[in-house]
Amino acid sequence: MAGVKFLYRSSKSRAPLTARLRFRFKDNDYTFDAKTSVVVSKLYWNEYHQKKRIIHPEIKNEKIRVDQELNRIEKRVLEAFHTENKLNINKLWLQKVIHNHSDNKSSGLFLEVIDQYIQVKSKELAPSSIKTYNKVRNKVKKIEDHFGKTYVIDQIDRTFFDDFISFYKLHSYSPNTAKKEWKCIKSFVNFGRDELDLPVFANLNKIKLDSEETEDIYLTLEELEKIKHLKLGARLDNARDWLIISCFTAQRISDFSRFSADNIFEYEGQELLQFQQKKTGKRVILPILPEVRQLLDKRNGSFPRKISDQKYNDYIKEVCQLAGITEVVYGGKMVNVGTDQNPVHRKKKGRYSKYELVTSHIGRRSFATNYYGKIPTPLLMSATGHSSEKQFLDYIKRDPIDNALMLAKMFSKMNENE
Repeated sequence: MAGVKFLYRSSKSRAPLTARLRFRFKDNDYTFDAKTSVVVSKLYWNEYHQKKRIIHPEIKNEKIRVDQELNRIEKRVLEAFHTENKLNINKLWLQKVIHNHSDNKSSGLFLEVIDQYIQVKSKELAPSSIKTYNKVRNKVKKIEDHFGKTYVIDQIDRTFFDDFISFYKLHSYSPNTAKKEWKCIKSFVNFGRDELDLPVFANLNKIKLDSEETEDIYLTLEELEKIKHLKLGARLDNARDWLIISCFTAQRISDFSRFSADNIFEYEGQELLQFQQKKTGKRVILPILPEVRQLLDKRNGSFPRKISDQKYNDYIKEVCQLAGITEVVYGGKMVNVGTDQNPVHRKKKGRYSKYELVTSHIGRRSFATNYYGKIPTPLLMSATGHSSEKQFLDYIKRDPIDNALMLAKMFSKMNENE
């Protein structure tokens, strides 16, 4: 004789129920547990599920839903039990039977939806994007642990949004990080709705977050001249040359650090650099500018020696300090907001010497900013790889005074031509 019982075996306020199969075979008693996809609240299970008469309509509907799902699972398990060799029955067998019971591709648990999203997108997106999605997935798990909840996809609503914001503020994440990762949350939910046919909170896309204006820096052409003429030892000389190359190719460190002489070819008398951007997958072709050619000649046609991202970030700060780029400016710097034993690094805004704010991304931003208004924007975008002019204009960092002076020069030039 076999029986199926359902249990709430979680300390969280909302969790999937566990199915317990018990039977006796050849004078031995067997018990196997397996998690189902039926998610309920602990309050409902303990206070209402066993009641015969329920007046509240929402609780009554919940009882109907849960009873229907549990009855289907119980029927399927017992039917499979009676046709199975009892020696084959174990926890794995029970899990398989319950899993096959589900008519949906997903249980509706939000973490499972995210996992399915990542699995699908891993075939079409760059590893850096998948890394971001995994990072957000891990934060959702931490939010669940922090609040003692297990979220189902239709619970990703305003209440979840409040949990999300509270968690991000508690851990000192910036508004821009929250906005970017909230956008990922909405992508996961839309995937569950469109691809898995799961019910979701209808007004989720109306919940938006404001961004915070960033205070990123760039290196001016005058500052780059100072950097170029520094006399440096081998360690900093190598990093300085990569910095110059990044400022005249407009690429991320994930791309320029992979440059080699094999990427260079000649077409109609012009040296060109060809590569595929790691993040976007875009094929990019750039001219070898004189500043880059000079550094290649310095090394007999080779690019500088490869170094780690962390060392590069540390070394170029030293280089810029030695070049006298010490003006105090407003910006964001990564600082430890945790303890020495448990460090937690977050970007903190304040006034710092400019060299302290220099990172590997400064080359890309410096190229875009220094040549904006001097070179047609579409050509600059073809170098940076930005998909839209709005993205590009948000990216460049021009002082309002610089923009005003540039506008005055353009009007002056127009008047001269009339």
